[in-house]
Amino acid sequence: MLCFLSEFLSLFLFVVAAAGREHGPDVTTVVVSEFSDALLPCSLSTKENLQGKHFNWIKDNNVEVFFYNASVYPNNSHPGFEKLLQERTFHLPEQLTLGNASIKIEFVKLEDAGNYTCIIPRLQAKEERSTIRLVVEPILRDRSLEIPGALVKPFARILDSSVEGVLLRCEVHGAVIKPTVRWLDGDGNVPPTMELTVDERGGRYFVYLLIAVQKTYDNYYRCEATQEEISHRVYDDVSVPEQMFESCPDVFVWIAVWFSGVLSLAAVLAMVTCTKCIIKHARKRSRWPITDWSFEPELKL
Repeated sequence: MLCFLSEFLSLFLFVVAAAGREHGPDVTTVVVSEFSDALLPCSLSTKENLQGKHFNWIKDNNVEVFFYNASVYPNNSHPGFEKLLQERTFHLPEQLTLGNASIKIEFVKLEDAGNYTCIIPRLQAKEERSTIRLVVEPILRDRSLEIPGALVKPFARILDSSVEGVLLRCEVHGAVIKPTVRWLDGDGNVPPTMELTVDERGGRYFVYLLIAVQKTYDNYYRCEATQEEISHRVYDDVSVPEQMFESCPDVFVWIAVWFSGVLSLAAVLAMVTCTKCIIKHARKRSRWPITDWSFEPELKL
């Protein structure tokens, strides 16, 4: 029993030590965006020339990524390499004389994330190793063909002309993951929202976003839906015809009509008020109540 506990404790300490090395201070973290290039640094501490020598990179301790040996495999063609990485991984030939064994991974994908170990063997000393933790941050893009449940596409619709402008509606039908919906104009600005409706039916989301737009230099608008949880974004574009804006009542005309109506009403009210005031003052100054304006009292001399 004591022997078993001793072996178990030894194994536990080994796992803890390995985890500490993987995420400890000796691990360098490189963070890049999806589809960008990643440079994984590795250099000899002595900076001695690596030309004519060899070094290699492995991923997650079991996948060969890169092998350099100028005399045998000058073009990184070592058999058994990870094909998807081999075609996008390169070393820095001009840096070999400085002891630089760094590699560059082009067009990084999400699945490229992981721990990369650089191994440089040395004849008269212990091999040098360095570990790089590559973190790949996803970008918002169309993943409808990659992730089940990703929204295929929203719908941009032109409804009608109104006093506020041309009415546009962005529609999302039956999304599994609740999306964020917005409109964008040709300059990337977000127009004011008139009405937003979000319904959930049977575990699916139906979203309707209504806006009113005025004439611009291109009359171009984009209905955009984003599902942040899966870094997924899709859109639908629409171009509003010129004649749609011609049929919209000019807002300034409506304002002018409104003001003229208000002024006309104010003038009528002012005339009525003045008339009442005149009658009131006339009654106070006269000895006879004025009930009939056709009657003219006879004045005494």
